Amino acid sequence: MTQTYTPDLTGLQVQPIPEGVRLSLPADPHIGIAKALELHLSPDRPVVTLEHELRNESFSPVELPPWAITQLRLSGVVLLPLPAGPVDSGGLLPNRQLTFWPYTSFHDSRLRLEDEAVLLVGESRLPPVKVGYRNPGGWLAYWLEGILFIKRFELEAGASYPDFGCNAEAYCNDKFIELESLGSLRRLEPGSSIQHTETWELFSKLCQLFLSEGLRSLLERKLS
Repeated sequence: MTQTYTPDLTGLQVQPIPEGVRLSLPADPHIGIAKALELHLSPDRPVVTLEHELRNESFSPVELPPWAITQLRLSGVVLLPLPAGPVDSGGLLPNRQLTFWPYTSFHDSRLRLEDEAVLLVGESRLPPVKVGYRNPGGWLAYWLEGILFIKRFELEAGASYPDFGCNAEAYCNDKFIELESLGSLRRLEPGSSIQHTETWELFSKLCQLFLSEGLRSLLERKLS
C-alpha cells in the first residue's frame, strides 16, 4: 500500500524466476517505498501464487498495511462471505461488522446484504460503491460467465487492520470492479520489508467444497 496515488509508470524491472516472474519498481520518490511482486504459476492447475513485497528505502519508519487490488471487468458478481455462527457460547456477542465509504449508498441496487454473504454486482454506474469488513475465512470470489475466480489470503490473529479493521474490501464504479485484500498495519523500519501473499484460483463450476449450498444459490439467483 502506498500513501500517495502516484502512478507506477517508470522503472519496472522484469526478472524470470522458476515457474513465474518477478516484477519490481524503484522506491516511490515521495515516501521511499519500493514495491515488488512475484507470480508463481502452478504447473498443472489454474492457480497463481502472488508474493507482494514492500520495502522501506527512506530514512524514517513508516506505518502501513499491504493493499493488494485486483481489477476485473464488469458484468459479474462479487461474493464476500460472512462469518456464520456465534462467537461465544451464549450467542450474545456480535460476529459481523461492515465498513462503508462516504460515496456508498445503502440504497444502491448493486449492493445486497444476505445472511451468509454480501453481494456486489458489477454494473456500470456512478457514484461508486465500496464495502469492507474483517474476513476470517480468508477468501473473496467473483462469478462471471461460468467462471469462478477465488482470491485467497491470510488473516493475522490479534493484528490491527486499516479502515476500521478491514482485511477484505470490494469496489465498483462505471468502468471496473475490484477485489482487495489487506495485510495488517506494520511499522516498517528503514531497510526492512514486509510481504503479503495471495493465491488466485479459477473454477468452471460453482460446486466447490468451500461454497455452501446457500452461497451457490445466491450467485445463481443474482445473475439469473
